[in-house]
Amino acid sequence: MGALTPERYVVSSPNGRIYALERKTGVIRWETRGAAGYYTPGVVVLGDVAITAGDAGFVEGFDLATAKQRWRVKTDGSIIDPVATASNSALVVNGILRAVTAEGKLLWQHQAGEFVPYSTGARVHGDRIYFGTNYGGGEGFYALRLPQYC
Repeated sequence: MGALTPERYVVSSPNGRIYALERKTGVIRWETRGAAGYYTPGVVVLGDVAITAGDAGFVEGFDLATAKQRWRVKTDGSIIDPVATASNSALVVNGILRAVTAEGKLLWQHQAGEFVPYSTGARVHGDRIYFGTNYGGGEGFYALRLPQYC
């Protein structure tokens, strides 16, 4: 999954690279390599930052104009589920739901419990965040209220 801006289409790849293509021509404006060996969760754009995550367990922010990595936030494991947005943050799931700002600040995190890790990407609709788990005994879907500051 990629992210569209008025000028660019930004996409991450299983080859460990992030690309920004010119929307009108398809010309690659930049490509860069991040910390991950592969990126499958996609990209979201917040302001002038392209945010992605991958198997190395980092959420990473890249300058949309230059491809320069601005920051990276370490999590506790590989990230394979799609990254989503909630107004001013990227939502990342790898057992725990985390909200990270365009500046690379961990805004908040939420965990159901020790034995019920979240295991799907998050989706936002209205004032709710929806996601699920398929972990033994705790299978199901969850809906959380989106915090006002998110």
